[in-house]
Amino acid sequence: MILIILFGLIAVVVIVLNIWDNSNLDKIENYFKAQQCVNVSYVQGQYQGLCPKSIMLIKNNFSVDISKDKNVVSYEDIKDMEVKKKKIQITTAVKTIYLEFKEENIAALIYKKVQEKR
Repeated sequence: MILIILFGLIAVVVIVLNIWDNSNLDKIENYFKAQQCVNVSYVQGQYQGLCPKSIMLIKNNFSVDISKDKNVVSYEDIKDMEVKKKKIQITTAVKTIYLEFKEENIAALIYKKVQEKR
């Protein structure tokens, strides 16, 4: 009987955490849609998308605060770009960011689109 209650509590916790995570994902996806971002991808706990005037990165945390958790790089601020297999290294005057992808051909496609917007 105790084992049944214990497993029931564990199941409830897992279900609640899953619902919470889906809520966060919905917030992030809706934010990207509102900003008219395209080529949005999710890799290693981070959403990345090409918006009309910038590249936006938003980390998926337990609690999402989009105003604090986002990293935005304007196309105008990009000084240098380099493709390294499944990663794109973007260097600005202030920082260096990495866009990661699941496949090399997607990284090459995104690299080409960013080059066109620069």
